[in-house]
Amino acid sequence: MKLSRLSSLAGAALVLTASLALAQSSSSPGTASWTWTAPTDYTDGTPISATDAAKITYSLYLGTKGPQSEPSTPTVSGLTSTAYTSSGYTAGEVVCGRVSAVLNGEQSAESNEACKTFAAIPKAPALAVR
Repeated sequence: MKLSRLSSLAGAALVLTASLALAQSSSSPGTASWTWTAPTDYTDGTPISATDAAKITYSLYLGTKGPQSEPSTPTVSGLTSTAYTSSGYTAGEVVCGRVSAVLNGEQSAESNEACKTFAAIPKAPALAVR
């Protein structure tokens, strides 16, 4: 993962090369687990310092109307970890998302888009005693 190096106090645009992954939880059918990898260096190859790495937050954009349906403003911002869980989805619903990194007030470009169609979960079997 790479962020462009901040070249001045005003900062330059950040670039996040992220691979956003999405998994449907089998233990909680309407729940999505979003994960991504934290950037480790700037686009010029310089490692991100521990001080800067600790300052990076993430914004997640989630939409439920299919690919490229995410809003232009973050659904969730200020995330400090590289994982997030969202819930409330129903069978057949499509959820899509993108993530961006924020460092010192500068926001990266958005990541790739990850989408998931929630599968129908079979009804519980009926148990009878005779």
